[in-house]
Amino acid sequence: MLLSNRRWFLAGALALAGCGFTPVYGPGANTNLRGLVLVQAPTTREEFELVRALELRLGQPSAAQYSLDYTLTISEEAVVVAQNQVQSRFNVIGVLDYVLKSSDGDPVTNGQAKAFTSYSSTGSTVATDQSQRDARDRLMGLLADQTLARLAADMAP
Repeated sequence: MLLSNRRWFLAGALALAGCGFTPVYGPGANTNLRGLVLVQAPTTREEFELVRALELRLGQPSAAQYSLDYTLTISEEAVVVAQNQVQSRFNVIGVLDYVLKSSDGDPVTNGQAKAFTSYSSTGSTVATDQSQRDARDRLMGLLADQTLARLAADMAP
């Protein structure tokens, strides 16, 4: 088979490298925004986790040329209801609308990221609260990843 031959694979990889191809998720991803984006200050715990996830991937702004404004909407819905009408599993749904603005306040790009996670409420009250918190933290990481992937695609040279 042609694709299983390592020489053809290597030749294809070298051809892509020779044409200036750089993967969005590869080494150096988001380097054109690294340290240049000031994210809107958080007001809730979920927003704090979102900003932390964004700054972890983008770095702390040293010379901010852009600002990232966002609106975060979180909702929950029961997805499993037992025979005794007890809700035992929930989806946490997040929608993040964002606008990347230049230093003079003009919009550069905008978009929306959507994701969901789930948690179970079959344990104790403490376990359920921790599961809910963990689900919301994971959701913020997913929204940050989607947002940065779209920003990287929009801002690619």
